[in-house]
Amino acid sequence: MLYSTCGHGGCIIDELATVIATTPPRVKLCPAIAGFWGVAKGARIPLESQLSALRNAYPSLNCVSHFAYSWLDLKSDRERRSCKLN
Repeated sequence: MLYSTCGHGGCIIDELATVIATTPPRVKLCPAIAGFWGVAKGARIPLESQLSALRNAYPSLNCVSHFAYSWLDLKSDRERRSCKLN
């Protein structure tokens, strides 16, 4: 879980760089992020901004999981069931 907060995507990119540096070759990484769709909360940027930062820093990354706090708003959660990186 990439859970750093700093008000921009740099901290999750740094966190993922640490994970990549310590991961053995040929191990598939699927980082998980957490947040809200379309909403920044404190220093946590929206999920789509986190996804964009990951895509820009690691264009070959083909798997990202997420924990959306949208369960706090079930209607919104039902409207967003999936997200594609490309």
